[in-house]
Amino acid sequence: CGDADPDDADPAARPAVLSYILPAILEPSCATSGCHGAAARTAGLVLEGDPDRVLEDLVRKGFVFPGVPEASPLLNFLRGRFVVLRMPPDAPLPEGDIALIERWIAEGAPP
Repeated sequence: CGDADPDDADPAARPAVLSYILPAILEPSCATSGCHGAAARTAGLVLEGDPDRVLEDLVRKGFVFPGVPEASPLLNFLRGRFVVLRMPPDAPLPEGDIALIERWIAEGAPP
């Protein structure tokens, strides 16, 4: 027996705020050199740095609709609902991480 993987932690036990989700999930999984980091800016989206700026980009570019997770394309990308593309493409996020992101959006996407 070892320590539990934090990615598998109960999403209800983790804070549903971007200031937690960004460094814990999005930066290590999505802000890589070839994707949504400052050097690459895939889809014009940088998922690292200041949570307020990242949130503004996610909302302005139509990836997140605060309070409406079912209409937020970010969740569709993470769950592979778009046939052509699942994010991240190399390794899907654990369901617990996706559930936390869904709860974050449902609760109004606080920074």
